[in-house]
Amino acid sequence: MEIKNYSQIAFQGILYGKMGHHLTKGIVCCPHGDGKFVKFINQIGSENPDSIKISFAQDGLNKILIETEEIPKINLFELIFFRVDKAQKKAMEMRKAGKINSFVFKLNELEYKNLRKNYPFITSKQLKKFAQVIKSAAPEDMQGFLNNFLW
Repeated sequence: MEIKNYSQIAFQGILYGKMGHHLTKGIVCCPHGDGKFVKFINQIGSENPDSIKISFAQDGLNKILIETEEIPKINLFELIFFRVDKAQKKAMEMRKAGKINSFVFKLNELEYKNLRKNYPFITSKQLKKFAQVIKSAAPEDMQGFLNNFLW
């Protein structure tokens, strides 16, 4: 699929809670959730890479699905600057209480291209590390898909 105009696409840190086999409604983390998302995955990749599960979906746009049992830590600055709302706080509390098993982050090809080309909050070094973490956590049969996706 050739995508020509992707300058207006912005990833907003959407995460889904996984309760058994059910995914909850998507929660927008913050207006600049993509920066937090990439840094969070990079941190998990360096501290506990076994806790990341990678899969993909090809319905419509190609998407990578990143699942982790880790809980994102949101500091006071992020609470204020990123305007964390009640749904986000509730999801974090439910994960801490064990009602939500894990979090699933979805990233489609348009969002990733925007991160690479037009996003000032993430450096190319952080994106390279993100790609390495994703590739190392993915199963062998996904490597071809990821090579095309994470070019």
